Parts: sequence; C-alpha cells; structure tokens
Amino acid sequence: MNLEDKVRVTVHDLADGARFPDDLAAGARQRGRRIRRRRQAGVAAAAVALVASASIPYALLHRDEPAPQPQPQPAATTSRPIDWGKSPLTLPGKVIVTAVSRIDPRLADVPSADGSVVLDRRTGRYVQLPDDYHRVWGAPKVNRAVVSGDRHLGIIAANGEITWTDVTPGPDPQWSPDGTRVLATSGDGFAIIDAASGAVSRHATFDETYACPDECRFTWLPDGKRVAIPVRDITADRSEAKLDMAVKVAIHDASTGKRLETIPVPGAPADQDAWSPDGRRVVLKHTSESGWANRVIFDVETQQILADLGEQDAHFLPDGRLLGFDRPGARVRLYDVRGRVLEEMSLPRSFANRTVSIGMP
Repeated sequence: MNLEDKVRVTVHDLADGARFPDDLAAGARQRGRRIRRRRQAGVAAAAVALVASASIPYALLHRDEPAPQPQPQPAATTSRPIDWGKSPLTLPGKVIVTAVSRIDPRLADVPSADGSVVLDRRTGRYVQLPDDYHRVWGAPKVNRAVVSGDRHLGIIAANGEITWTDVTPGPDPQWSPDGTRVLATSGDGFAIIDAASGAVSRHATFDETYACPDECRFTWLPDGKRVAIPVRDITADRSEAKLDMAVKVAIHDASTGKRLETIPVPGAPADQDAWSPDGRRVVLKHTSESGWANRVIFDVETQQILADLGEQDAHFLPDGRLLGFDRPGARVRLYDVRGRVLEEMSLPRSFANRTVSIGMP
C-alpha cells in the first residue's frame, strides 16, 4: 500500500467515526486508536491530525472554554399498585389519600359497593359513605370531609356526624390549607364555612362574578387569608363553541370579601391546592383542541407557562412539588416545578373514573 492509499484509508475511517455528533468525545478516542495503528508514515500522521482538527468542534479544542454539559434529568421510579382500605394509602410525595368519590353513574354502571369512602384518621381505615352523597372531598390535615347532597353541602365531623349547611352545591368546594374552613363559590360571590361549627359567612363579589369565565371557581391562596377568582375579558365576544379564557385573577380578603388586587393570569386556577406554597406559580386549567382539559404550570412572576402536565388533576404539595392524576384514574405522578416526572405509581383499579382527595399524614 503506497502513501496515497494509506491517507485515503485513514480519512475514510475518520468519516465513518464521525456520524454521531452527540458522542464526539468517544468518537475522538476511537479515531485516536485507529490512527496509532495505521501510523506508518509521517505524512499520513499529519493528514490524520488535519482531518481530526477539522472534525472536532471549536469548544473541544480549547480547554479554557469547555463544552456545556447536559443537565441531569431526574430519574423517575415506578411503584406497583398496592392493596388499600385497611391503612392510609400513601402516594408519591409522602401524601395520603383522604377520600375517594364514587364513580359517576353517567360514566359506568356502578354497584352500590363502589360508593365514596373517607379516611378515618383515628382508626387508619377508610369508611364507606351512603351512595346518596354525590361527591366527597377529604380535608388535607384533620379528620373531616365535606359532602355534596341534593341541595346542600355537609361537613363530616371526626365522629362521623354530618352538619348540613345552607350552602348550595356549586363548583368544587376548596379546603383551606389548614383544613379548618371550606371555600364555596356561589352565584354572587363566595362563602366560607367553619368546619368545626358549620357557621357560614358570605361575601358578594358582583363585579368578578359578572366577569367570571366558564371555569368560575374561587381558590385559596397558600396563606389561607386570601382567595382568588378568574376574570375574563368582558370586551371579547363570547361563543358557545369554546370556553371563555381568563385574562387575570382578582384577589380578595377571605374574611371581609374586599378586593385587594388583580394579577395577570391567562387561565382559571384549577383544583384544590392550585397555588404553590410561595404563591409564585399556579396550576391552570388549559383546554386543548381535543376537548381535554390539561393542567399547566404558570409562573406568575415571569408570565410564562413552565410545563403542560397533561393530567386531569394536579395539586401543589407543601414542599413545592406537584402531584398529578391522569384521566382514567389509573396512575399518579410526582413532578418537580419544571414539569419533570420524579416518580409515578399505579393506582388501585377501583380508583378508575373517581375523584381523589389528598392530604398530609
């Protein structure tokens, strides 16, 4: 083999080794080994060095300017479904299931045995409720729950007794962060129910109620002193073909009902625990073209959507992470604030098409 043939073979080997730009360092090491094996002439070695320098990016040739390293991704772990009923069911994020609502009879033919259940924290067992309660929402910290009857909301006390209020069921009621009060949205404002006594205080918010979008519901802010309601653009045309879009939220004092401020938020805060513990981020309900309503994480300070979780429900946890439930109720996932999956877990089959309440142990 003459010198020209040696150079041609060397260049051909280098071209074969440079097909994958995402592994340049490994490719360079392999090329070096081949070069040493084929280094039979000084001119050939010079040609190898020339081609190698042309193939490697500038950042790899200058050690004082190292190439940026990819950020490590959290490793997601999967938990197997477990039996439940005799002890509190623990989910990713070290939270527990406090209540499970019965299957919507419009979605499935449900036997009476598949009714709603509430965790009794004294015994650590789940207690089944009568089927005539349409929904149940477990409290996040104490041994209580709120149920929806035919005409009114009722508070289940620690001893199992129900105190019925004169508050009409509306959009999902929201437990305060400390589990002592229930926030209920009404046609002209909101009501606060004291869970221990059943006492109700009402506050009219006519301006916000008039400008409320289709997804109209008050949510607690994490301090437990303020509540928020979405507000649409009242100058925009309304259509039955699509949902109204919120452009801001109005913040009210939970004790007096007084409006404190408005902040720009392009959507309706969704679900219990919609706001992060520091109040900087919020889970919004986002309706896609397919008609499904996904949950997205919105940064209030930067006015940016951080992630589309693609979940049916999502809740901020006390440590700032999020817990999301998928649409059929088959799986739950733990997310960081950027929407990266940290852990996921299969739910028991009996959770399918049900609404799950969560709380702290």
